[in-house]
Amino acid sequence: MENSLHDATVMYITPTAPVTYAIVDSGTERGKPKLVLSNSYFNVVKRQLKSDDVVWRCSVRGKSIACTAVVKQSGDDFTPMSIEHIHPSKRVLASSIQQKKEVNTNNTCI
Repeated sequence: MENSLHDATVMYITPTAPVTYAIVDSGTERGKPKLVLSNSYFNVVKRQLKSDDVVWRCSVRGKSIACTAVVKQSGDDFTPMSIEHIHPSKRVLASSIQQKKEVNTNNTCI
């Protein structure tokens, strides 16, 4: 009996629905804006260009993984660049980030 599991490869499947974007003000732990994508990826500001365009980078950065996926924002238009995410998406809704933001702002010291 042959074991077919040895031929299996892991792939991240990208949804075919169009990706939508939402900016959450103070969405990060340090109070910076966070770009929430409908496919459950999150980006933070990498650079503000002189043309007022914004380059957003993936928020997954650490010692073990550094995703280099980026999105360019021109006004209300968002364009993903050619680099794909190198990790699975986080299945968290934008509303949970907004709720976390509200909890953090309500817990101020007196």
